[in-house]
Amino acid sequence: MATPNRTSAARTRGTRAGGARPDQPARSRATSQRFNSGLSPAELRSAWDRLAASEEHFRALVEFASDAMAVLNEQGTFVYASQTTARVLGYTAEELVGRDAFDLIHPDDMERTRLLFAECLASPGTPIRAEYRALHKDGSWRELEGVGVNRFDHPGVRGIAVSYRDVSERNKNQVALHHMASIVETCGNAIIGLDPAGRIESWNSAAVRLFGYAPDEAIGKPFDALFPPERSRDSAELLSHVRDGTGVANRELLGLRKNGERVHISVTLSPIKSATAGVTGASAIVWDTSERKHAEIELQRAKNAAEAANRAKSDFVANVSHEIRT
Repeated sequence: MATPNRTSAARTRGTRAGGARPDQPARSRATSQRFNSGLSPAELRSAWDRLAASEEHFRALVEFASDAMAVLNEQGTFVYASQTTARVLGYTAEELVGRDAFDLIHPDDMERTRLLFAECLASPGTPIRAEYRALHKDGSWRELEGVGVNRFDHPGVRGIAVSYRDVSERNKNQVALHHMASIVETCGNAIIGLDPAGRIESWNSAAVRLFGYAPDEAIGKPFDALFPPERSRDSAELLSHVRDGTGVANRELLGLRKNGERVHISVTLSPIKSATAGVTGASAIVWDTSERKHAEIELQRAKNAAEAANRAKSDFVANVSHEIRT
């Protein structure tokens, strides 16, 4: 009789201490513990539903985000890859999981990328950013921009969380823009960018030489500041052609330098258009025509002098002939 009583007492003590009897199945013990948390069955179901909805929402955010996401272990092996990977690198998530991420890195970027990975391992919670080339499934190299964070401390991650995107097109556009900027800067003609209101937005070296204003002096000025006050209608007419989108305007005008000197210029003003916003500004190409104008003036003077000489000669011959006849 003593033994059953001790067993009964032990069972009673076990239930009080652990929230379930020691011989209770694990699932039943967990259920008992949940009940002991003070939640009713209905509240537990609601909590589980909210948790499931939250997980589903997070999964949707990851899977349909524009950036690809992955988790790497200490060796750099994929242990998770989002479906977005197919859009970025062409591989399915299943093709990447278990694969060494460094197999995809361009040889010239390998050493730098490994150093950054080691830095990430040594710096929990610190975002490490990098740009590198990775092998697309089609055999081409894509330029990627990625951020890695050591989250081995997070029970839901336990690895290096990486997000990355394809920036090949962006980098190509940046190269093209730098190339174009170099052309504009080294061009012998003044190239001036204007906003829709006709204020100067950009100013190259040739514009500095032609008008005498440094870029910080010129940018923000109205375009008509480059013309004598009595010729302000000329710039207004040019801008009106651009604003109404009628096309390129070409004019031979008189410009005004910073020192007040007037200079003969030729101006070509073209609208800058956006597919969605219409005319967003204008570009002006201006070149100094003073030498040509001076040459034209000298040519005209020489022509006038020649014509005057011819007239004088004709008059002289006519007078001589008249005298001989008389």
